[in-house]
Amino acid sequence: MLKFIDPSKSYLEAIINSIADPIFVKDEEHRWVFFNTALCSFLGRSKEDLLNKTDYDFFSEKESQVFWEKDELVFKNTGENINEEQITDAKGLTHTIVTKKMLYMDNEAKKYIVGIIRDITEQKTAELKFKERISELERMNAELTTRLHTQG
Repeated sequence: MLKFIDPSKSYLEAIINSIADPIFVKDEEHRWVFFNTALCSFLGRSKEDLLNKTDYDFFSEKESQVFWEKDELVFKNTGENINEEQITDAKGLTHTIVTKKMLYMDNEAKKYIVGIIRDITEQKTAELKFKERISELERMNAELTTRLHTQG
């Protein structure tokens, strides 16, 4: 006999909370209405702090405006977008993230945004160091080339 998975909210929460990347759902008023524990950990905020609040309750005006505008694109274009963004956590640390936002409509035609965040801060830092090292090596190479030409 086949046994089907219980589609209850608690079961969904258990699945979502097992995912390491931060996941969130916002309603049309841009309020955080559902999210996993990874989002709480990433932002350094409790579930109670986040629930039914908007980005403007936590982030700078500049960051919040960027998030709001990108959310509106999803709501209005009924699609999805993927963005590289900057976000500041509760400790004041700025992270570079890639966020995929998708539109979800429930049975009552209410619209929601489902978002998945990937923190790429370490990759961006490594990329910057790599580019700086390349620039340094190019400068050293140019100096050696100049010396060789002036000596020869």
